[in-house]
Amino acid sequence: RCQPCIKEMPELNKLVAYYSSKNVEFISFAPESSNVVKEFLKKHPFNFKPVAESEPIRSEEFKLFSGWPYTILIDKEGKISKMILGTPDENILGYYKNLIDDLLK
Repeated sequence: RCQPCIKEMPELNKLVAYYSSKNVEFISFAPESSNVVKEFLKKHPFNFKPVAESEPIRSEEFKLFSGWPYTILIDKEGKISKMILGTPDENILGYYKNLIDDLLK
């Protein structure tokens, strides 16, 4: 599986907890079947809402991104604000928190 994704999951779980009382949704896309995703999440807890079998969304219909992990931030109006390929090298929590806080202003 995606080692960079696994690496950032604990920090991203902290974001979910931090924004739990705010109007922020966290969704993860996975190309695998729902059964594979469920088994994976048993070993690697991830508090995003998973969308299994999302490969068609990723590569065919929208061509939004070409690798994993890929983060898309959507503003209050539903417009894509930022698209990030890969994992920030340091301070994952702070990096995404700053971006999200800017969108919530």
